[in-house]
Amino acid sequence: MKKRKEKEKDWVLKEFKNFHPGDKRLQNRLCTITRDFFDKPEANIPQACKTRAKTKAAYRFFKNKDVKMEDMLDSHKTETMERLKKESIILAVQDTTSLNYTGHEDPELGFIGDSPNNKGIIMHDTMTFNTEGVPLGLADLQLWVRDPKELGKRHNRAETPIEAKESYKWLKSYKSLIPIQEQLKNTTIVSVGDREADIFELFQLTKEIENAPKLLIRARHNRKLKEEQQKLWETMMELPVSGKMIVEVPRKPGQKKRIATLDIRFSKVKLLKGKEYIEVWSIYANEPAPPENIESLSWLLLTTLETISFEEAIEKIKWYIIRWQIEMYHKIIKSGCRIESRQLNGLKSLRACIGVDLVVAWRVFYLTKLSRQEPNISCTVNFQDYEWKALYTFVNKSKNLPAKPPTLRELVHMIASLGGFLGRKGDGEPGSMTLWRGLTCLSDIVKSYLIFNPLHSLTTPALIMGKG
Repeated sequence: MKKRKEKEKDWVLKEFKNFHPGDKRLQNRLCTITRDFFDKPEANIPQACKTRAKTKAAYRFFKNKDVKMEDMLDSHKTETMERLKKESIILAVQDTTSLNYTGHEDPELGFIGDSPNNKGIIMHDTMTFNTEGVPLGLADLQLWVRDPKELGKRHNRAETPIEAKESYKWLKSYKSLIPIQEQLKNTTIVSVGDREADIFELFQLTKEIENAPKLLIRARHNRKLKEEQQKLWETMMELPVSGKMIVEVPRKPGQKKRIATLDIRFSKVKLLKGKEYIEVWSIYANEPAPPENIESLSWLLLTTLETISFEEAIEKIKWYIIRWQIEMYHKIIKSGCRIESRQLNGLKSLRACIGVDLVVAWRVFYLTKLSRQEPNISCTVNFQDYEWKALYTFVNKSKNLPAKPPTLRELVHMIASLGGFLGRKGDGEPGSMTLWRGLTCLSDIVKSYLIFNPLHSLTTPALIMGKG
């Protein structure tokens, strides 16, 4: 019974229980590698795997023709769907980043940036969040390499169909949300994108589908409007202010954290392209009086979500602000997982390893945010008994365990303390990178605890999944 309960709390097994490459041993190996990567997130593959045998097995796994990144992530997406079912609003945030593998001598890699000497992979991912900013899992992932022959070429963009443009990634990601929306009839899914997503065909797509996912993007183009003499920006700027919103502006290099007061305006508009038009709501948030020598905040949002009150406009702005969380996810992938430092031969092996790193990075991000949204739930929801007991014993320098397990927030603070979090009154909550550093210490603490508490060793992950 106890062994079964520990299995149910094993997050790795849950995420990959639907990964079926044809050989059960491959599923076991995936779970072992994922746990090793999670335990030592900043380590390279040999350091994470610890032994020569496990390291060789990991390299063979990534190279195996039956191991596909898409199959791994399909299993993760199945579990993501279970998390989405609990929410009434889902923010599906899209963004693009590049993975730099310039040091790799791999002819399969394409160019990134504007130089033929910079080589790597382009990644466009869609991470789902609830309205509190908790990441619930990936809904879509697109990886591709650019053809070096295309570097520097000029194309007639007006005559090129949208399907042939790289910007089609936004429509493709949006389309991946349609079957999710069909299954979650009581949930509103909102596709969120930055200014690069201001594509007329994307708005058109939302009108072609019944019960389509909604759209919330930041405007890039000062488009013409039907039945208006002026364009979008000028029209919005002349509207009366409906209210004010106070926001906290994070610290930037050379700038302290500050408070900004925004004027809010909103209206329904008809965006024109040739003879066609699309009806959407526009929300304009502008800082009329920024501090001296500081650039004012100014956001113009476009959405297919009905916005007919000041409160609804504020709501959409708050949802858009969550978009920046995907940039934190990318930072975790690169600085935490050090995904760009993976030494693997061949694009196929690299893609398989990326699949593992993406799920590991999501898990760290998820724990960080969940501990803020639901701080008082028991840590046993996300951690196994021997994990919290080992950590509690180590941090408190005592074998005397509490009558009931710590809360999730308390345990996350303990892990973060291993990564340098001091927990002083003005420190706020630990960030994902601090938690990441703490996790690198946790596995060693747990192993030491199990050596001196052998009764718990019956339920360690290695025995649950099979050795190695």
